[in-house]
Amino acid sequence: MKRIYLTIAATATILAGCTNTDFLRDTSSEDSRKLITFDTYNSKGTKAPVFDETDLTKGNGGFGVFAYKHKDPILVSDGKIDLSAIYNKNTNPVFDNTLTWYNPDYIATSEFFTKYQYEFPRYWDKQMVYTFFAYAPQAPKAQGDTKGVSIDPATGFITRNDIHKIQAASSATEKSITNGDVTVAKRAQYDIADNAIKDYLLAPCVPGQSWHHTNQTIGKDDPDYWKNSEITVGFIFHHMLSKLNVNINAQNEEYEEDAQSEKKGHEYKGIKSIYVTKLQITNMPALTDLDDNYITCTQNKVNFTNIYNTASETPLTFTPSNYNNENLEIVKANAGATTTYSINGEEATANPLYILDGGIDLDSKPAGGKDVQGYIDQKFQYYVAPNKPTVTTGNHHDLNIDYYIEYLDGKSELFSRTIQLDSDTFNFDEMLASYIYNITITISLDQIYITVDDVEWNSGPNQPADVVIDGEQI
Repeated sequence: MKRIYLTIAATATILAGCTNTDFLRDTSSEDSRKLITFDTYNSKGTKAPVFDETDLTKGNGGFGVFAYKHKDPILVSDGKIDLSAIYNKNTNPVFDNTLTWYNPDYIATSEFFTKYQYEFPRYWDKQMVYTFFAYAPQAPKAQGDTKGVSIDPATGFITRNDIHKIQAASSATEKSITNGDVTVAKRAQYDIADNAIKDYLLAPCVPGQSWHHTNQTIGKDDPDYWKNSEITVGFIFHHMLSKLNVNINAQNEEYEEDAQSEKKGHEYKGIKSIYVTKLQITNMPALTDLDDNYITCTQNKVNFTNIYNTASETPLTFTPSNYNNENLEIVKANAGATTTYSINGEEATANPLYILDGGIDLDSKPAGGKDVQGYIDQKFQYYVAPNKPTVTTGNHHDLNIDYYIEYLDGKSELFSRTIQLDSDTFNFDEMLASYIYNITITISLDQIYITVDDVEWNSGPNQPADVVIDGEQI
């Protein structure tokens, strides 16, 4: 026992003699947090989570990180940050388009902040300052490859030349149409396909980062100072594209069961179905094979804090700036045929786009009597590179629609409309980066209603509208 006691005493003496040295700090469990870690936020708030963290899984491409370390801070000037003097020095870049991804199994209370991870660990150099960049999804660029992402160390500008002009994010599932207890038909219902990342994100520049002095630092006077926020760099992501939601549905026609009460709307009595055979938005990029449908985007500033900007000094430049000489064909009859259709890029579909089917049997309607059996709400979602119609394309978008009302006696009646989506009536004269545009088409027996609204893209896929333009009766 005496021998053990003496050993402990000697050890305590050694520790007491070096409590203020780097050696002790490096070996203590409290300071073992030297791994460079990351967190993500959206462009509308520094502590609001990125749009959907599950989008940033490894399978969805995660996000790419560039980082440079340097002895002295490098300042942002005129929207540029010059790292060319240290490029390829001090092992720079420390992160070179490094794939980083969301870890769904991370433990928030763990010693290392592992919400996002990357394959080969990098640790803070305590004597150096770092500058970070990030974008998503990560795009590796092989030698000689013409598609991918690059960074200019002389400006800090990130360029990616693999952006699709337009992508469809909705797919079809079957919906059973019933009349009472009888299944009348199974129809395609379109909606958002999955959580796979479809848009492109950019977190331009996080300069002046160092060990225990990151943009997540909470302050040395805070009792939680030594927690993981002191080694974590936070990226504020901005959406680089526009998002377009096209919703089409039949008017929900309510009625009073009591014959003495005032009727409200139509009963759809005698109607078998309503279906769309043509739905087109002109002067937009066509929904084509994505393999040859790329454009280039370069950021104009490394320090932009608000992408919601319509001024000339936009933080992003797309090349070409206009590419809308084609049409977005959401629904169309296949060439030379009237019995097969292409819907949302799916070829040779046997049926058109149904929004009402099965009619209504007033003698066997559900309890309450206000639900038409057979409503099929159709929701199409697209990610579109920002664009504006040119003079040669008429300076506006048109919405062309053909739809049929089919009666129970087998007769069908065609309704064909062209609606000009100009800025005087609808707020759809151009599509800006990081905005969501919602077009809603509601079909009734005697008319259709169109509404268009736009809203800053700051939360989830069903972002509510802040401003709604009054519906135009056609």
